[in-house]
Amino acid sequence: MQWLDTTGTIKVHWPSLTMVFWKEGNKVVLKRDPALIRAECSLKTLEKTWDEEDQGFLIDWQNYETENDSKESKTQSQHGDEEELPMIQFLLNQYSDLFDISKTLPPKRAVDHRIFTLLEQKPINVRPYKYGHNQKEEIEKLVTEMLQTGIIRPSHIPFSSPVLLVKKKDGELLDELHRATVFSKLDLKSGYHQIRMKEEDIEKTAFRTHEGHYEFLVMPFGLTNAPATF
Repeated sequence: MQWLDTTGTIKVHWPSLTMVFWKEGNKVVLKRDPALIRAECSLKTLEKTWDEEDQGFLIDWQNYETENDSKESKTQSQHGDEEELPMIQFLLNQYSDLFDISKTLPPKRAVDHRIFTLLEQKPINVRPYKYGHNQKEEIEKLVTEMLQTGIIRPSHIPFSSPVLLVKKKDGELLDELHRATVFSKLDLKSGYHQIRMKEEDIEKTAFRTHEGHYEFLVMPFGLTNAPATF
């Protein structure tokens, strides 16, 4: 259909399916062919036709909503929400301990995270990095929260790693939800922190900030082999 760009002004009469334009000083009138029929065809058939006839074009027709359609859809959506709200509230009440922010360590499970080191490996001790004022405030906030929930504790062992703040990607896939009516989402609050560290490996998670020395009782973020355990 690129040739339409070269025709200039085009007059179209939709009831009679007639198109009129001027080409090199000559009036051109295109009319529909009543002999042609409209029929659904598969992509395979379409590709075969293009290979044999060496011509054709594809029109991508997108749905649109009128004002009445939009109002009707909104009404149906609200009605559906009203029916689902009691069920959702029931689940929230039934599993309130799971939806609330945990104040304790995760329960004991069959698998704890391990950090394997060589027998002759000396404790790794790296000085903390220098941080800007905003980063210091964020580190203080995170450390306070983790101390309150019990996932870290003060440490006095020789292991020590610096803290590195990394902005977490949200992971939302909103583009893929376009026009979706029903979808589900499973997200874990600090998923790695739902797995405990093996008791003998806790000391290897030690880290130092400008305020103190701490160690993780749960699997911290940023470990090389953490995804395998998770």
